[in-house]
Amino acid sequence: MRKQDPSFDFYQFENKVTYIFKSLMLAFYRDDIKTIELLASEIGAAMLISIVKERITKKLELMYKEMLYIDDARYHDSIIDGEEVRLQFMINVQETLCLIDKNDKTIKDGSPTKIENCHYLIEIMKNPEPKEELVGHNWVITKVIRTGVVEQLI
Repeated sequence: MRKQDPSFDFYQFENKVTYIFKSLMLAFYRDDIKTIELLASEIGAAMLISIVKERITKKLELMYKEMLYIDDARYHDSIIDGEEVRLQFMINVQETLCLIDKNDKTIKDGSPTKIENCHYLIEIMKNPEPKEELVGHNWVITKVIRTGVVEQLI
C-alpha cells in the first residue's frame, strides 16, 4: 500500500476498516440492503443480503440493531493478484442475534440473553468503482466470514 501511497498510515487504516465494517454490520442488522450493496462487492454482500432477504420474506427482524461490542480491526493477511491488493482483517465482536416477529415482536429464534462472541474475517480492497461521495471512502468489502463463535449466557 505504501508503494501506491507513501503517506499511507496502517494504524489509521485499521481504524477506518473498523468503521467500514461497523457500517456494514449496522446495515445488516437493520435489513438495509442498499447500504450493504454500497459497502460490499457483489460477492462480499451476497451472504449478508441472502440472510436479510430471508428475514424480510419471513417477516422477521433482529431484536437488537447493533453490536454489543466491537474490537479494533487487526491486520491478518494480504492477497496480491496482479495490480489488485486485498487486505484481510480480523475483528472481534459480541452480538445478540435474536429474531423477532416484525408485527407482534414475539421471539422466533434465539434469546435476548444469548450473547455470541465471534470473530469476523473481512477482506477489503480499493473500490474499482469508487463511491466516496456516497459512503465517505473508496474501499469495498469483498469478503465477510463469521468464525469462532462462543456463546455467553447472561
